Amino acid sequence: MEEVKTDFYNLLKSAVTDDVALVKVIEQIMKLINKNSIIDGKIDEDLKSELIATTIKEVRKKKVYLRFSKKN
Repeated sequence: MEEVKTDFYNLLKSAVTDDVALVKVIEQIMKLINKNSIIDGKIDEDLKSELIATTIKEVRKKKVYLRFSKKN
């Protein structure tokens, strides 16, 4: 099976060391972060900040991007 590297995979791989790519990753998943930051019908900014910080830590762990490769 050949491994297909998606655009998101390549972006995540770049984001390990590239701050611009990291910002693009955050921008692409911001809708999901906002959705998961809602408490009592409104966005909890503290939770949102924590989710963003956790995302940054996970992306910087060099192997998280491997979860986004596809096998044909």
